[in-house]
Amino acid sequence: MKLERPLWTLIHLTVLLTGGCALTYQVVWQRYLSRLAGSDSLATAVVLAVFLGGLSVGYLVCGRWSRRLRRPLWTYGILEIGIGGWALLFPWWFSIVERLTAGWSFAAPGWLVIQGTVGAILLVGPPTVWMGATVPMLTRGLVRDLERATGTHARLYAWNTLGAFVGTLLAGFALIQLYGLPGTLKRAAIVNLIVGGIWLVLDRWDIGRRLHDSRPTTTSPPIGVSIGERRLLWTLALLSGVYFMLFESLFVRILKLTIGASSYSFSLVVAVFIASIAVGSFWVARRPRVSLATAAFSLSIALLGLGLLFMTLDRWPYLAHVVRIGFSGSIEAMIFYYSLVFVVLTVVLIVPVAAMGAVPPILFDRLKGELEDLGSASGGLLAWNALGNLLGGLIGGYLLFAYLGIGEVFVVGLLLVALSVGLTIRWLSFRGRLLAIVALTLAVFVSVTFPYDPLRFASGTFRIRSPLDYSHDGASEFYRQFYESRSVLAYVDDPTGTFSVIENPRPEETLALRFPALAAALIEQLGSSGESRPRSVLVNGKSDSSTYFDRETLRLAAHIPALLVQEPRSAFVIGLGTGVTAAELTLHPGMKDVTVAEIAPAVVDFLPHFRAANRDLEHNDRVTIDVGDALRILRRSDSRWDIITSEPSNPWVTGVDQLFSRDFYRLVKSRLEDGGVFLQWIQRYATNEQIMALVMQTVRSEFPHVYLFRTASGDDLLLATETALTPARFAAVDDRMTHSTDLAASLADVGIDSAAALQALLDDDALAAALQREIPGIETLDHPRLHYLSGQAFFRGASIDEERALLGY
Repeated sequence: MKLERPLWTLIHLTVLLTGGCALTYQVVWQRYLSRLAGSDSLATAVVLAVFLGGLSVGYLVCGRWSRRLRRPLWTYGILEIGIGGWALLFPWWFSIVERLTAGWSFAAPGWLVIQGTVGAILLVGPPTVWMGATVPMLTRGLVRDLERATGTHARLYAWNTLGAFVGTLLAGFALIQLYGLPGTLKRAAIVNLIVGGIWLVLDRWDIGRRLHDSRPTTTSPPIGVSIGERRLLWTLALLSGVYFMLFESLFVRILKLTIGASSYSFSLVVAVFIASIAVGSFWVARRPRVSLATAAFSLSIALLGLGLLFMTLDRWPYLAHVVRIGFSGSIEAMIFYYSLVFVVLTVVLIVPVAAMGAVPPILFDRLKGELEDLGSASGGLLAWNALGNLLGGLIGGYLLFAYLGIGEVFVVGLLLVALSVGLTIRWLSFRGRLLAIVALTLAVFVSVTFPYDPLRFASGTFRIRSPLDYSHDGASEFYRQFYESRSVLAYVDDPTGTFSVIENPRPEETLALRFPALAAALIEQLGSSGESRPRSVLVNGKSDSSTYFDRETLRLAAHIPALLVQEPRSAFVIGLGTGVTAAELTLHPGMKDVTVAEIAPAVVDFLPHFRAANRDLEHNDRVTIDVGDALRILRRSDSRWDIITSEPSNPWVTGVDQLFSRDFYRLVKSRLEDGGVFLQWIQRYATNEQIMALVMQTVRSEFPHVYLFRTASGDDLLLATETALTPARFAAVDDRMTHSTDLAASLADVGIDSAAALQALLDDDALAAALQREIPGIETLDHPRLHYLSGQAFFRGASIDEERALLGY
């Protein structure tokens, strides 16, 4: 008896640690696999499917295998050592697989699914199967008494999940930034190896017998489960996995639209969901008895909570805005802000999500059967649940969005939970049935009345850091005034994100009302927008390109490299946006082929809204648009170009930082023709000098000659070459500008009428200062820092024109 408490404490600690390692691996491996298959949503879905599929296989196969093992705890220790060893060797193995698959196209959608699946299985298949085997092995080895089986299983599941919660937050907010991908894997692997060694010692000490010899063993006979009931329980476990993953994916998307599409949003939602599972499992573990009536009650609570939440979703961006304007731009304020977001999310989600998370442990209680079958019951249950997660991630997180919006997918999730309530309602008491009927009625009500306005997500409020006159007037009045002078021309939720086209008031009109001095200065600098109203394409609520405020940057991103490379014939553009840069490249005589890599199909579909600015680009036969991840397209292409221009989204957006890495610049260099040039866009707003230095020094690490062109619209353009630009190159600009009337007019519109005007944009002093500045290290795919530094700068609003951001252009 004296040993029992410390032994269980040790057991729970090891289970918590391995849960943290598992989620850390998932985050890190996802980043590695994005190099292989890409960062677009289909590639991400494929990787998730393989990860969850491996867990499902491990749960099922090893759960059944556990009944034949004499020493399941020894096997568990070996599994943890195997997982740790795989993680330790993963960077080496990844480099081998990367070389083996170098000739694969990964072309979407067919080959991406097939080859992406094979690549992911090679890289993470074995360890995910071993991870799936761990809980069934522990359950089989530690439980010697059916009476306590449910509580023990629920506690193990809860502590493992609690560890996963900690791992999600640590990986998302600290470990990767501090130690890089290999360093994070190494630290997690060491933990796994130590835990595995501990369990080999515990097995040798016969911990299972020592734990149970000190407690009386009950001999309650197992309750038989009919084939029909077993199938019902499997169905409930499957449905539980489907709607759980569906809602997790949904709330990740909603939070990205609410506070911005950084990795912080993903980490916060996943952490809250995992913590809620742990709470649900602890609740089951502490109950003296559970039954299918308990499952039905939990499902009714979940349905009721989710139905009520659905009625509030379109108010989330407004509420986040009200909270955000109460914070300053300091790092301390950022920590407190994200902590507050986490607390609020937890309060809002914990009841329905914990109720969903309680269902699998309750189902286990009914399935546990004979003592020897505990591992099999646990494995089978978790296998069906993981299969449901897989289906929920693929269908609910990807495929449904090809046909439905966020609101409609939420209703699908509600109906799945309602189906589970309907399947279990017969086990409820009279009062329980009343609760279930109320929950079902609410689900039907919100499905029919649909109290959800998707257009409130069209333009993100997370960029507004200062109060508006109507910020505290309530959601309805806020959105009425916010969209009073704006028009949403297009809006779509698709598998890759949320996209919109917004027509804004003319800048001189809006600015003159609120900031007369700023309006006068801006019009003097950039000129009037004329009669047409500026339009912006927004991705996940953030403007990625504007026909007015970005026009200088978009045009110069085409003209600077095209004017300074000898006889440009081909160009590769990363990021379509409004299509202006690609269109401007075609103005240069001799330009025969312009290839554009755009990750989002919706952005391509929006091109007609910008015909006046992009010269009817969709009908230009010299322009080819490849939809997919730019890094993958470049890596798998054999083509070479005279010009490569990179205009991705901001590096604080998830996945974009890969396009600012030394690995990417090395790839770009290999895809340039002799004498070719590369142009990198980087914003001066929402940034700081350390970030600018990091980008410039990373570009310089691959290109010996870098030139900084500083625009008047808050952006920098870095031109990188293998050979220095001679004075003759600049001297030739005057002559080349006269070759096309349209080209000359386009340049004149942004203030460039001569080679001297172009050279005036060069800022050698700023470049020299950035190259000499001390930085934490060059940006690489193995050690990404830029995403996290940019996320901090974005929150702080460092060096940003807040009045411009206020208008949302």
